[in-house]
Parts: sequence; structure tokens; C-alpha cells
Amino acid sequence: MTMTFAETESQKRRAHRDAERRRLSLQMEQERKQAQAAHERAKSKQQAVLRAQELKRKQELERISKELRLAREKDEQWKAADPDRLVRRNGEAFDRFCVMASSNCANITKQQRQSIAVVGPSGVGKSTILNALAGQKVAEVGVTECTQKVSMVHAGPEYDMYDIPGNRDERADFYNIDNLHKLTSLHCIMVVYTDRFEHVLNVAKLLRSINLPHIFVRNKCNFARDGEGLERGFAKEQASANDIPLVYLGYVEKEGAVPQNIEKLKGALTVALAASDALAHAGA
Repeated sequence: MTMTFAETESQKRRAHRDAERRRLSLQMEQERKQAQAAHERAKSKQQAVLRAQELKRKQELERISKELRLAREKDEQWKAADPDRLVRRNGEAFDRFCVMASSNCANITKQQRQSIAVVGPSGVGKSTILNALAGQKVAEVGVTECTQKVSMVHAGPEYDMYDIPGNRDERADFYNIDNLHKLTSLHCIMVVYTDRFEHVLNVAKLLRSINLPHIFVRNKCNFARDGEGLERGFAKEQASANDIPLVYLGYVEKEGAVPQNIEKLKGALTVALAASDALAHAGA
């Protein structure tokens, strides 16, 4: 069948439109791929910059950590030569460490469930406190340090419990970068001690720098023997702690016993965890 001139022209126009649509479709697909490739390159470049910045912060944090460790190793030598120099060097290095920790830990994601941990030097009774809070034995108790790494020891109905490696220096728990990041991901820290309250105040400086709610816990208090002295000590230390909660726990004579005032500590934890949630929502 012979087509008319009008039909032929109409067919040519349809063919031309189809060809133009295909050309435009290919052009748009090519432009999309080019835009996607440009986006991926920009994203990769930005990630490389962020990784470099993160590496630089981590290296600086490790450098300051090393400086602090070396300062402690030279402790006795510096004390003999110039006691004030040791104090100044330690203080200045620790202040720098707090500033770097604040930056390095700013984007650490919190654990999904509410979580608590105990920190403090070896032998202050951290595991005893965790066991009392859990109502069962969840952490080994001993005179020597039983914990070698940050680890969850119990998943309770209200919160997960973590144990932290101990050290003779209360601040040393934080000098390890992995430990610091792990601690920052938790919701509340109990800083445990048995004497020398001024040492835990140094820890508080670092905890404030990384916006981590915390509680001071003086453990192994003999209320029957030292009641009046402990009462005066509590008033003095709470004044120094300002708005940070302070709880005195009683001495336990046998493994498995529950220290006096454990309910006060549970109440303080409830308040601190609520504060941690408020901080998380404010930063969201």
C-alpha cells in the first residue's frame, strides 16, 4: 500500500522525535553518571580529609598520652630535683590531653542500651560494686587486678555493666585511646577510690571534657569504727565535688556481701543516667 505524502512526513517526524528522545535520554544518563562520579570523587576527597584530621587528632592524643606516661616514669627523679616542676608538667600535659580528648571523642556514638562502668586503681573494690549492683556475681573479685580490657560483665534489666582495667594512677584508665573511646560510648561512670580524693578530681576534669556523667564512690568505709570522721570527710569531699554526686559505701568483710549505702548508689545512678539521656537528646 502506497503511503501518501502526509503519511510519509508524519512517519519521518515520529522517527525524528524517537531519535531525539533516545539522544536526550542517553545525554541525561551520561550527565547523571558524570554527576555521580563527581559526587563520589568529592565524597572520597572529603572522607580522606576527615580521616587525615582524625589520624592527626589520634596521633596528638597518643603523643600526649606518651608524654604523661614518661612523666610518671621520671616521677621520683623529678621529685628530688624539683617537686613543683613535676606537678606543673603533669598538670599542663593533662590539660592538653583533656582538650584533645574533647575533640577526638566528640562524635563517638553511645551504646544503644543504657550502660555504666567503674574506674579506679587496682584493689578499690570495683568488682564488688558491680556484683552488688547486679545482685549476683558477675565480676571476679581479687586483690590483684582481674580486668585486662574494657568488657561488659552483665546485661541487667536497667543497664549494661562494664569493668575497666585498673591502674595505680586513677587517670591512667583513660590514657589508652581504645579505652577512652569505649568509655565515651557509655552513659555513666562510677569513679571509685578509697582515699586521696584529690586524685579523682583530676579524673572528673577529663570526664567533663568529654561530657560524660559520673559519680564519685568512696568504697570500703568502716562506718562502725570511723563514723564521725567519715561524716566530716563526706561533707568536705562533697563540697569539693560541687554538683557531682558522691556516695560512701561500707566495707564488706566477705565476698558476696552487699556494702552499706548500695541503694543510695543505685539512686544516684538513676539520676546520672537521666542526665546522660538529656545530654544525648540535646546533641541530637
